[in-house]
Amino acid sequence: MSFDTDASGINHIIILGKTNSGKTTAGKIIEQVSDFTHIEASDVFQNILQDQNKKYSVDNIMNYLETTDGTGVAQEIVKEIRITGCSAVITGLRKPEGVRFMLSELPKIVVVTIVAPRSVRKSRIDENRSNSIDNSNLKFERKESIDECLGINQAIKEYSNIELQNTGDIGTFESKITELLSEL
Repeated sequence: MSFDTDASGINHIIILGKTNSGKTTAGKIIEQVSDFTHIEASDVFQNILQDQNKKYSVDNIMNYLETTDGTGVAQEIVKEIRITGCSAVITGLRKPEGVRFMLSELPKIVVVTIVAPRSVRKSRIDENRSNSIDNSNLKFERKESIDECLGINQAIKEYSNIELQNTGDIGTFESKITELLSEL
């Protein structure tokens, strides 16, 4: 199936970034202002686990990634894109193998990394967890550690084409995303 509606256009965007950098926010903004469909990898993974009657846990994540060579979620996303024929903005991929798989299977992809200072990322998790009894600092550190183990830094280094700064100001972030889309 070909998505070539414009010889110079981008059909898919993969957004990478560290914990709470603004990946999902960027995906939602892109979906709102363009024809791209936002696909969040963690939602796809939760559906996979639900279909297998398993809970969303670190152990189940790691076991699934081992049994699928790190590409299982990416394979499911590619299937969805092929079935629907949509142009997608994909957020939440962590493993280099998953990014590599998508780049090999789908046409015209750009990989964008959202970069946010640690203080901004930490404040975002504090805001998201304001009503939670969890220790947000511990949760942030754990998520950072898991991301590093999964290879997010390697994926960014190997595959990112564009870097987009998130300083924590949503208006500025939206403007940067809109400008990026106009340049693609």
